[in-house]
Amino acid sequence: MSRAELAPLLFVAIVLTLCVPLTGFGVLAITNGDTGLIEGTVSYENGSPVNGATVYASPMDRPIIGIIPHFTTDGTGHFAIPHLRLRKYAVSAEKLDEDYTGMTSQFYSDGRFETVTLTSRHSTASIKVGF
Repeated sequence: MSRAELAPLLFVAIVLTLCVPLTGFGVLAITNGDTGLIEGTVSYENGSPVNGATVYASPMDRPIIGIIPHFTTDGTGHFAIPHLRLRKYAVSAEKLDEDYTGMTSQFYSDGRFETVTLTSRHSTASIKVGF
């Protein structure tokens, strides 16, 4: 098969990989020099893990255009948001079916939320997010 014939197949494979939801299973992510990873856990005030919370990594250095990178926690409260550009992020979690609204909004949080800065020297960050 020639390169010209392989190119469309490679494109489809990449698109399908990006579209597959990452919910409900662990992710082992390897970062390269251009991207980073934010991972961690979400827990309730009593320390128990939050299953099914959506964690968002909102860029803080530019307006939000498109879909905000996010991941749904598993049964242990774990999340991993891979392939993030190197920059500063506001990280928050929400679980609407339990009335926990995302906290990156100034209206809800009074400006209190976790922040993470990914750089070429520190391309991964591990944090704990609480409700």
